[in-house]
Amino acid sequence: MNQRANDSSIGPFVEDDWFSDACVPELREDETLYSWCARFHRLNGGYESRATSRVLFGHPTAGLWHDIPGHMGNFQLKTRGALGESRELLLKRTLFGFHSPFLPVELEDQLLQQLLTGGSTNVRKQLGLSRYGSPAFNALKFCPDCVRQQIQERGFAWWQTSQQLPTSLICRTHGEWLCRCAERQVRGIFPDFQSLLESRQGIASEHPVLSSADLEQLSRLSNWGVALKEVNGLKFTDETLRHCYQFQAKTHGWFTFLGTVRMQKLRDEFVGKYGGILQLFGSDFFGDLYDANAGFLAHVFRRHPSRRHPLKHILLTNFLFNSAEEFLEVYKKVQSAYQSGGEVAIKNMLCDCQLELIKLVTASGLPVSQAAAKVGVSGGVAVKFLEKRGVNDRLLRPHIVGTLKEKKLIKLLRQGLGRSEIASRAGVRRRFIKDYLATRPLLKKI
Repeated sequence: MNQRANDSSIGPFVEDDWFSDACVPELREDETLYSWCARFHRLNGGYESRATSRVLFGHPTAGLWHDIPGHMGNFQLKTRGALGESRELLLKRTLFGFHSPFLPVELEDQLLQQLLTGGSTNVRKQLGLSRYGSPAFNALKFCPDCVRQQIQERGFAWWQTSQQLPTSLICRTHGEWLCRCAERQVRGIFPDFQSLLESRQGIASEHPVLSSADLEQLSRLSNWGVALKEVNGLKFTDETLRHCYQFQAKTHGWFTFLGTVRMQKLRDEFVGKYGGILQLFGSDFFGDLYDANAGFLAHVFRRHPSRRHPLKHILLTNFLFNSAEEFLEVYKKVQSAYQSGGEVAIKNMLCDCQLELIKLVTASGLPVSQAAAKVGVSGGVAVKFLEKRGVNDRLLRPHIVGTLKEKKLIKLLRQGLGRSEIASRAGVRRRFIKDYLATRPLLKKI
C-alpha cells in the first residue's frame, strides 16, 4: 500500500481493456525498462510474473530479461505507447544502448528489428552477452545508498540503467561498490520480477582489495561508460577506433618511426595502469596479455576484421585519453581524414615524421644525421628508410669531408687505432672509414 500511495502515475487509458484499469507507474529518471515492469507488476497485484510478462510483452519471459528484453513491438502495442517508442526504450532504458554506438548501422537496424518482432536470444548472442559469465556482464546491480535516498525522497526505489553497464562497478554518486541482486538467474532470466524493496539485502560481491588509484580508475570507467552510451549520432566503427588508438599511442611515444605500435611497451603500460582491476572481468575476456600478441590489444591495434565488446574499447579510451571530450575530438579528426583521403591520409597523419625527414633531407639539404635528430630517430634507421624511398644516394652520404669531423678522423687514423674505436670517437660509421681510406692510399698505408 505504501508503494502504491507514493508511486506517481501517468493516469488511466480510455481503451476498454485491461490496461484501462491498471495502475501505471511513471518511468523514473535513469530507470531501466525491467525496473518499470517490476514496479508495474507489484502495483497491479504481483501474483505471477510470467502472467505480467505475457500481458505486457505477449510472451511469458520476454520481460524477465533484465538487460535486453524482446518482443518490444508487442510491448508498445499493448501499453499503447505509454512509455514511448520501443526503439527509444531499447536505446535509453536497456543495455542495448551500451552496445549501440559500437554497432554498424546495418547490424544495429537488423538487431533492433529482431527485438521488436521476436525474442532477444539471438541478439544477445551476436552482442557477445552469452559468452561471458562474469557478474560484471550479467548481474543486476544497485547501490544501497542510492536505494535509501530514493526511498527517502520518493517512497520507492528503482533499478538504474547507468548502474547496469559492464563498466559500472562503483556508484558514480557515492563511490561505493555496487551490490548484486541475490536472486539466482536461470540462463539469464529471473524467475520473478525483482523489486529493489525486496532485493536490498543483495550480495555484496567479493571484491579484491584495491588501491586508491585502482578505485579511481573504476570511477573513471563508470563515467566513460555513461558518456559514450549517451553520445548522439556517432558511430564508433572498428576501423576508425583503431586509427584513433594508433594516433594516441603515437602521442604517448608508443608508435615507431616506421609506423608500428610498440606493443610490449603499450601492454606493460596498460597492465600497469589497471593493476588489480583486470581480474574483475576474468582472464578469458582479455586473452593472455603476456603472450606474443599481448592478448586482445594486438587484435585491436592491427587489422583484424571482428567486433570487440564495448568494454574493451572503453578500457582503451580511458587508458589512452584524458577525457571523453579529448577522445571525441580525436575521433572526429581521424574520421574526417579517413573520409577525405582514406588509408593514405591516415598513414600520412600517423607517419608525419617520415614526410618531415624526406623534406629536411631533399628540400632543406640537411645532412641525414641532423635531419634524423630533428625527427627523433637514429641515423641508421633514417638512412635505411630513405634508401627504401629511393632518395638520391648522394643525399645520404654523411657530410664529413671538409668538416672538423674529417680532421678529427685523420688524426685518429694517423694514431693507428682500431676501426671500431676510431668510428666511436669520431662519430662515423665503420663502413665510412673503409670507403674513405679506399680513395686515399697514402693515408691507408700510414
